[in-house]
Amino acid sequence: MDKIIYPTGGIETVTVARYRHLHHQTLRRRMTSPHRRTWALLLAAFTNRAATAINWTYSATGGYTTPISSLTGLRVRTINPDSTKHDRFVFRTFGNCSGCNDPANNTYALGTFGYDTGLAGMTYEESDYTSATTDTLISTTKTTWELTGFTISNGTAAHDADWHPRVSKVEGIVYDVGTSSALSSAVTTDYDGSSARSSALNPTITKQYGFSTTIGSLGSLEKSVETQYVVGTTYDAKNLRSLPSLVLTLDASNNIKSKSIMNYDESGYGVSGKIGFPTRTLNYYDIASNLYVDSWITYDVYGNVTAIKDGRGNVSTVTFDSTYHTYPVSTTSPVPDSTGTHGSSTAFTTSTTYDTSTGLATSTTDVNGQTTTMSYADPTTSIIDPLLRLRKVTEPNGRQTITEYGAGTSASTNWVKAKSQIDDTKWKEGYSWFDGLGRTIRSQSVDTAGDVFVITCYDNMGRAAKATNPFRGFTTQDCSTTTRLDWTTNTFDTAGRPWKVTTPDGAVVQTDYSLATSGSEIGTAVTVTDQAGKLRRSITNGLGQLIRVDEPDDSSSTGDLGAISSPNQKTTYAYDTLNNLTTVNQGAQTRTFAYDATSRLTSAANPESGTIGYTYDANGGLATKTDARGVKTTYTYDALNRVTNRAYSLTGSTPSNYQATPDVDYYYDSVTNAKGKLTKVSSSTSTTEYTSFDILGRVTASKQTTDGVEYGGSGSPAAMTYTYNLSGALMEETYPSGRVVKNELDVSGDLSQVSSKENSSAIFKTYANDFTYSAAGAVTSLKLGNGRFESTQFNSRLQPTQIALGASVGDTGLLKLAYGYGTTANNGNVLTQDITVKRPGTSDLVFNQTYTYDELNRLRVAEEKTGSTTNWKQTFTFDRYGNRRFDEANTTMPTSFANQALTNPTISTSNNRLTSTGWTYDAAGNTIGDPDGRSFTYDGENKQAEVKNSSNVSLGQYSYDGDGKRVKKVAGDEVTIFVYDASGKSIAEYSTIVASVEDAKVAYLTADHLGSPRINTDRDGNVTARHDYHPFGEEILTTQRTTALNYAADTVRKQFTGYERDRETELDFAQARYFASGFGRFSSPDDFLNDTDPPDPQGWNLYVYVRNNPLRLVDPDGQIKKDKNGKVIFDKTDEVQSEFYNQPVLDSSGKQIGTIKITWKADRGHIYADDGTKIEAFKNGKMEVTVTDASGNVLSAESQALEKDLQAKGFNNTTDCHGNTFANGEVWINDNQVEKLMKGMATT
Repeated sequence: MDKIIYPTGGIETVTVARYRHLHHQTLRRRMTSPHRRTWALLLAAFTNRAATAINWTYSATGGYTTPISSLTGLRVRTINPDSTKHDRFVFRTFGNCSGCNDPANNTYALGTFGYDTGLAGMTYEESDYTSATTDTLISTTKTTWELTGFTISNGTAAHDADWHPRVSKVEGIVYDVGTSSALSSAVTTDYDGSSARSSALNPTITKQYGFSTTIGSLGSLEKSVETQYVVGTTYDAKNLRSLPSLVLTLDASNNIKSKSIMNYDESGYGVSGKIGFPTRTLNYYDIASNLYVDSWITYDVYGNVTAIKDGRGNVSTVTFDSTYHTYPVSTTSPVPDSTGTHGSSTAFTTSTTYDTSTGLATSTTDVNGQTTTMSYADPTTSIIDPLLRLRKVTEPNGRQTITEYGAGTSASTNWVKAKSQIDDTKWKEGYSWFDGLGRTIRSQSVDTAGDVFVITCYDNMGRAAKATNPFRGFTTQDCSTTTRLDWTTNTFDTAGRPWKVTTPDGAVVQTDYSLATSGSEIGTAVTVTDQAGKLRRSITNGLGQLIRVDEPDDSSSTGDLGAISSPNQKTTYAYDTLNNLTTVNQGAQTRTFAYDATSRLTSAANPESGTIGYTYDANGGLATKTDARGVKTTYTYDALNRVTNRAYSLTGSTPSNYQATPDVDYYYDSVTNAKGKLTKVSSSTSTTEYTSFDILGRVTASKQTTDGVEYGGSGSPAAMTYTYNLSGALMEETYPSGRVVKNELDVSGDLSQVSSKENSSAIFKTYANDFTYSAAGAVTSLKLGNGRFESTQFNSRLQPTQIALGASVGDTGLLKLAYGYGTTANNGNVLTQDITVKRPGTSDLVFNQTYTYDELNRLRVAEEKTGSTTNWKQTFTFDRYGNRRFDEANTTMPTSFANQALTNPTISTSNNRLTSTGWTYDAAGNTIGDPDGRSFTYDGENKQAEVKNSSNVSLGQYSYDGDGKRVKKVAGDEVTIFVYDASGKSIAEYSTIVASVEDAKVAYLTADHLGSPRINTDRDGNVTARHDYHPFGEEILTTQRTTALNYAADTVRKQFTGYERDRETELDFAQARYFASGFGRFSSPDDFLNDTDPPDPQGWNLYVYVRNNPLRLVDPDGQIKKDKNGKVIFDKTDEVQSEFYNQPVLDSSGKQIGTIKITWKADRGHIYADDGTKIEAFKNGKMEVTVTDASGNVLSAESQALEKDLQAKGFNNTTDCHGNTFANGEVWINDNQVEKLMKGMATT
């Protein structure tokens, strides 16, 4: 082979070198020797016929000494396109046959009867270098081989032979490039029966060692994995010799840390004879007590999986077609609730139909009897796709998703188009364009305001070198365009590692690599310098675990990390044998975590919240959670592992300031189209019911009952109802009062108008329309119902630079907020905010606010001036844990610190709690007393239930429903009921103190970049109120802010970042807990699982607000960021289409017969966690899973078997990959993003 021409136009050419022909006598004597041998000299890749070649150059040189003295080595050298070098050394010999030299090359002898030794061609060393012209090493892998030999005589001479070549040790060496330092780690493997030719050569003991500073020397033993296999003559006779029966994981002291037992071919599970089918698995969660989870699988006579029993004994069944016994035509769940109390008393069944000529699924019917059809024919011509690609999906409501393909024969036809129906007349359309090598080079989203493009360019190693921001127009732009487009560029170091990321404004994030070879922690070190020069260093051990993070000290604005062997401010991490984080040491604070043998968290001890204990049921569901107060929460589940009850009890005496919490019951399945859906959440406090669903399982009606009053039910003027378009967007919603809110979309599917009417017989009034959007999808302007326009401008980093309100788009007549971030030092921190207020007949009043940050990007100084006059100034100090206090000498607001306990309390460095006189806490870390004499009471979920003053008079009482939403507040004589719609959005409040209907007024709130309402306008567009806030949320009250300029109090509850400010306590209700803006911290600790991220030690303080960076980050409600329609905010960056390979596929003897191949394509972009962290996610994705052989050919039978197996387990080609869990099923989220996502959220 010398050329590959891809259908996409890409070309790969191979230039080869050959050995000369062997002597004819050699051919006669050794018929097994090959006629010729070849190796590649040059591999050249072209994206198309006219493109410049990307070359990989190869050479081979012999005569090298190998670790086995009798064998010589061959060096295969690769010069990569980026001029780096890779050397691979392989054994090159044909054994030891005395007098049997090869006439073609007498340096190498042929083995007995012409057969190679088992090690011939095996790699024993590989190295990467920084340059083709130097020998500066990056890394080396050394492989130690063993084999078993014997001697056989042909009657005249003894001949050597061998068998079972095997790897006994792999040593990985990483070098500190440019220095003499290096670290090595190793894995060793022992095998069974290595001396017996009939042995299966199964690995029995694998040991993993940590880093050593001496190459060739083993580091400390970290863990071992021992495996035993099924033995028996029956299995041996069938060559079933690699079936694991026992797997143990042991620590360095040989203590067993995990244990699994696998049984095969047991009677009663549909298996006849010994065929190697796994029937029963025991996974131990408490090894010492011999406690385990028992699950089993049943088969039919064809080997299909027909039943699966989970750890709790619930059985799911699969039925296969009666003709071919190949296709899983239906699956049946366990009976959810045999009593019918909390769920269905009958099992759920789904079904699938197939095209038997291709094996492809053509329709699926869900548990509610609704059918989705799949077509593989061109929707226009009805011709079957030649590659059997999915072309059209039709959902039960008629919505279609269509995929079209270009011919792929040229650059202009190498595209994929995806169309998804928005409603009866509108479609969302997008293209992905590929180069000849199949890489996405351009994405195009069809948009009425101008199609939106993203261009991605690759370097000669195939890495994404640069990409544009989304942009409109300029359809002819490509990678050579340097003007008009905003590029983000990736630069790699000589080791091929990411080095610099340069954003469109010229700011640079730099990553440098080194080694820590001395001190308490050794490992690979990574130092990141952000755009503003702020530093952070992390160290990873030989197992890939993060073991240390170094933060800079406060010696300067960027700080000093200290020597790598003696850091100034380190946080260290320790792990158990199963790779679970067990200890965090951060200065004076230690956090510990314990797990069972299946890696389930059993205990978490944090300085703020004390120790929390966890237990689980046999399926891994959380069974109990006991907090430091002794409050035990017990969870009950149905057969589908859905929570049916949550109950609270005390394990000891009643804690201080504790309020008993009612049980919560969950109900499912009881409404038409609601099988598998939650239909009711009920407690004695409040009940939410979802009373109607459409055929796609979307809620179409709901009601809430609080204090015996129905809202949206029979006791209300109207039911709460919801109407959707084909794509699932909420188009109309009716409130309990009868008010109807309607959303309208443009042709591209973007929100274009919001209108409302008081009741069904009234006329709709427009409240917002004329929406415009940036190419990145952000709203740039909209017209309010009072005729005023909100406008937002963005810089090349897509950060808001101006928010305005005025008489036209861009007009700043009523409000102008201008933000500055710097240029080449722009690391995302807001550096300036200019607030401009128009004053009739005189000059504008401009408040200039400036912000500076410390070495950890915490806000250090905030100052406001009018001209040269300082209006106020706040200066903060922080300890290493992020506890914030005022620098009193450099702070003017508050104006006095006479009562320091209230204005600037001291803070404990051992548990981060306030320690000044008057501050008290319960065992869980909730604030239960303050210096004003107020007392605070909490429920079983650590939610604030009541606040009393120093005279023991109640200031506020707060009640929450089963989902934790605040549904009732009593403050003095006023009782307020909060009503929520089906998505959990607050839509109505009913108070005992209200204005008459005639006095009710519409107010338009214009918010800043954090979501804080800054200006209120009435129905005529007149300003009724203005609000400005200090960085941590206290309202700014200065002499310049007069009532004449509309700086005045109002009755709007939403304030700083959208939090609800309770006037009775001056605390902000932040859904999960309460925020004290005066102290810039929460009054209760966060759940440590929500917002802790080991690479960022500042996140461990569970009281701190948004890492003390309040101008940049928000902590809204503990959920992934969503837009105003309740949809997950997804910022698309490009489209991906890729193939990758997963685990090997083994036959019944344990021999690898293929590899699982996953072909996947989707829109790629970001969603956002609660703290603003970007989470890579994918949308509109499709996935195909097949089994391929070593050459990439699809193994049809094995692929069908895999598909059946996956479907039996509940997977399909649109598996959501955590999207249902975290994002309403709207996106896919990779496994490697889940931990990052959870730690960026504010609630579990």
